[in-house]
Amino acid sequence: MAALCLLPGMSAFAQDYNGTPVTISTEKVRMDGSLYYSHLVLEKQTLFSISKAYGVSIEDIYKANPALNLETEGIKGKQIILIPVKSNPKLETVTEPVRSSSKDDEDYIEHISKWYETLATLAFKYDVDVEVLMKYNNLSSQNLTSRQIVRIPQGKTLEKLLSEVAEKTTAGTEMNPETEQEQSPEAETETDSEILPESEQQPIQSTDFVTASIILPLGANGNINNSNFDFYCGALLAIRDLKVEGIHSELKVFDLSAGMPLEEDLDGSNLILGPVSSQDIEAVKAIAPTGTAVISPLDPKGITVAKSLTGVIQAPSSTEVQCLDLIEWIREDLENGDKIILVTEKNSTPTAIAEYLAQSGMEYDILSYGILEGRDITGSLEALMTQSGKNRFLIASDKEAFANDVIRNINLMIFNKYEAILYAPSRMRNFETIEVENFHTAKMHLSNSYYVDYNSSKVKSFLYAYRALCDAEPTPFAYQGYDTAYYFIKQYAQFGPAWIHNMETAKGLQSDFNFVQEENAGFYNVGVRRVIFGPDYSTEIIDRF
Repeated sequence: MAALCLLPGMSAFAQDYNGTPVTISTEKVRMDGSLYYSHLVLEKQTLFSISKAYGVSIEDIYKANPALNLETEGIKGKQIILIPVKSNPKLETVTEPVRSSSKDDEDYIEHISKWYETLATLAFKYDVDVEVLMKYNNLSSQNLTSRQIVRIPQGKTLEKLLSEVAEKTTAGTEMNPETEQEQSPEAETETDSEILPESEQQPIQSTDFVTASIILPLGANGNINNSNFDFYCGALLAIRDLKVEGIHSELKVFDLSAGMPLEEDLDGSNLILGPVSSQDIEAVKAIAPTGTAVISPLDPKGITVAKSLTGVIQAPSSTEVQCLDLIEWIREDLENGDKIILVTEKNSTPTAIAEYLAQSGMEYDILSYGILEGRDITGSLEALMTQSGKNRFLIASDKEAFANDVIRNINLMIFNKYEAILYAPSRMRNFETIEVENFHTAKMHLSNSYYVDYNSSKVKSFLYAYRALCDAEPTPFAYQGYDTAYYFIKQYAQFGPAWIHNMETAKGLQSDFNFVQEENAGFYNVGVRRVIFGPDYSTEIIDRF
């Protein structure tokens, strides 16, 4: 089983594609006793340009990738190939052309910054500490202006700066040998038993070094899983931002497409992100180090495992959580004169929202009809509605065509001067045949596991960094990779082995975290984002905590 181990500050996708230059990968993998770079092929890259950048022959690349038939089929964009490690290739141009300089025996390259870049972005891109860049460029802030020239130290110049920064840090840190003891990552203490009840947990012990493992089917054998790869890219940016905050991480990445990692592969992992399916989560939990939590990062259905196994944490909030939140939302909004109307489809099993509403104790009416009757139910619908208050609707069906028809009828009632509000889980906004304007007309109240507020400064910062480093737009999976890695690594850094019983509520880029524990089992997230679609085409995000 191959593991891609990324050390803090390493950039896997630090590229700007002017003519698609080749950037040396910082990911290395050991297979059959040999060490290789794991290189992600970009569009219009050639075997010749890749071989020149890495200092190997094309024949060496053929031999390292016999299963991919590179010699007959060539290479394709987004394909991962192995490059034998034979030399230490020098980083090529990754943004606008840079100039190498040797003025006054100094070794550096010049980077011309873009409007969205910061010093932290460049530190991650060139694998140089922010402190070093600030010192070398005599800067007092990490902010940069467009087309500002930043010198990136290289070779002996970099070594000298690193030494000076280290000496300054050492001189400024007073340690009493009788009361303090510097601790290496290897000395990090871990609980010796399975994750214990809260009352039996070890004392809180913070750390500035966390080892996390990602286990996902990435498809590095040639059939790349783009969604999981996006998650991985988002996690890399989280590692970068945590480093700026003083939290250093080692990220070990296991491609589940190549098989389940061995038990010894996971030794030393403070936490494990992944896999996706419930079956794989159970398999990883069985081989995880004692006391190490396994975090289900993507599939809301993983809640079933979290509710049955100790030490499993469900990161995305489930559909069940969203539906219960909708019922609570209606209860909070309900006023005198309002009516609750549940709409179901004839001859179909209603979704769980019907059961949750029945258990709520609130009074409501039911309208049930078949989709072919949709044009003839106006009178039946009008007979249930009130004009003296608000009509609050729930649709107990996952069928897009039926939901579309219900919303059409609700909007017709609004046109006839009835006040109506639709309450819906997040899947509703994924229905492609429903016009967005109909959501706004119905003042849809949406309960979401994921929702990105593009007005957020943190979201904008992530967006610019992702574009700069990956030359692509982040998908929801990239945001989730960032949120999940950032939250859990930071929690471990703050609380050490006792972190699982000290999880704080937090707002991510697209997810909110608020965990509860199932009795004698794991934890699951009840954090959701409420969004209101306004009739003026606005959207309002309701802050829950």
